[in-house]
Amino acid sequence: MEFRQLQHFLAVVQAGSISGAAAALGLTQQAVSKSVRALEASVGIELFVRSGGRLAPNAHATALAAKAEVIMAGVRDLETTLRSGASDRGPRLRIGTSPTATAPVVTPAVLDVLRETNALGVDVATGLRRELLGQLERGQLDLAVCLDIERQHSPALVREVLCHDEYAVFAGARNPLGRRDDLTAADLAGRPWLLGRNLGDVAAAWAAAWDRARLPPPTPVIETTSLEFCRQALATGPYLTILPRGLVASDVNARRLQVIPVVEFAWERPVALYVRRATPRTPAMRAIIAALRAAARKWGT
Repeated sequence: MEFRQLQHFLAVVQAGSISGAAAALGLTQQAVSKSVRALEASVGIELFVRSGGRLAPNAHATALAAKAEVIMAGVRDLETTLRSGASDRGPRLRIGTSPTATAPVVTPAVLDVLRETNALGVDVATGLRRELLGQLERGQLDLAVCLDIERQHSPALVREVLCHDEYAVFAGARNPLGRRDDLTAADLAGRPWLLGRNLGDVAAAWAAAWDRARLPPPTPVIETTSLEFCRQALATGPYLTILPRGLVASDVNARRLQVIPVVEFAWERPVALYVRRATPRTPAMRAIIAALRAAARKWGT
């Protein structure tokens, strides 16, 4: 049994297929398939049930995966220790966050911890929930904070709800729709909409909102990946959009934007912290998790 075979085996377990594992590892499907077969030969048992191009781990594979995760976590921690030995700031924590969780929760938590110590470095990366949880499982992140549109996650991860954020319809502060309290989704279907892409899971929330209203989603007049453009267009134009409150809370507080009350489009989603089940909780991780909890208590419900 070789270390790289365990890496490839875990990638297949997580992806559910040779092709998915190969894509995640940056290898050919032939190389991953050969590695898995070699691992099965070395342990003397089959590890997967093969059906329709998918590989489902059997009981032996599930047991091996749990032990392999512990081994991989130990190796990652060793690498972190060795890297931090060459750093004046000590260990580095790698935090993944969806854009919706960055401003209200992650930023104040990180700054609070760094005010208390000079012996810690922090790397913060933003991305979509699915991307972040995949990176967390592969050991590329130490923890992730996401707005949960979906509830499913890998059993290799531990989830803790920190608080809740609210999705709502937003418009510029002067938009006359803000003076009405009887609006329905049907009233807004013909209005000019702006859709944010790659702004957390806004696109998924957009689709879910119209599905909840049992209406086909209108074609947005504008689609953008820029939050700054989104803010400016809303503040100065006639556009509407669906966003989580955490992304534009400062604009609402400054009265540049307003919430348009629409019953079908107002709902809460949890902001959740994810860590790998097998990862030891170092003092640095415990400190940042405590700070995240404190920031979440101040922000959400």
